Amino acid sequence: MKLLLVLMSSLSLVDAPESDVIGSHNPVTVTLGDNAILPCYLEPPFDVRTLTVEWKRDEQYVHVSRHGKDYLDDQDENFRGRTSVFHEEMIFGNISLKLTNVTELDAGSYTCFVPKLQSQARRGFINLTVEPVEQKNDKGSQTNNTNTEPGNHGVLGAVAITGISVAVCALLAVGIAAVLWMKYGNLSKSHFFFCISCISVRSICPCCFRAFSLSCCLIMMVDLGQAPLLVVPHCQ
Repeated sequence: MKLLLVLMSSLSLVDAPESDVIGSHNPVTVTLGDNAILPCYLEPPFDVRTLTVEWKRDEQYVHVSRHGKDYLDDQDENFRGRTSVFHEEMIFGNISLKLTNVTELDAGSYTCFVPKLQSQARRGFINLTVEPVEQKNDKGSQTNNTNTEPGNHGVLGAVAITGISVAVCALLAVGIAAVLWMKYGNLSKSHFFFCISCISVRSICPCCFRAFSLSCCLIMMVDLGQAPLLVVPHCQ
């Protein structure tokens, strides 16, 4: 009879150890829509798989685990399908709660409770703070894109204008030279070219706000002792 009482007493001590439930003094802060882990554990560590663990927020049941299984019949509708505990880690006294897809309604004070502990500290307290999703980064990226794109178009436009101008001058020069060659044959040494005027095309580079220019000179081919034959555009 005495042996039976000793065994029952031993089992009672195993079922109700003197470990304390430890919550968190610091609030848990998460962004709206993210997942949150509310830390709670036993110190010293003890296997709580055979005990009941209750999670509440403002007297509303959030999650209940009993003998290693979840009992969610009394769970508040706001938490349906979004709570879980770490059953495989309960052997080490970890009774933390995982809450997924956090909403603004989840913010508040939570309590983890192990009723059958012999310790006076059978409850742990954790505050959850939910922050809104930041919009500053999105707005900043849109602003940067808006400021950058016009500048890029301006640079491309300036480069395109310069290329077209040079190409036109070059084509005119080549075409006129070909006509002269076909009409007069080889040009003698008495022919020479000189620049009689320049036309400057100026623009502003929008990326650095520095001026650049494209100068086109009118080249006159002159036969010594005769009237001018032709005026040829020359680009430099």
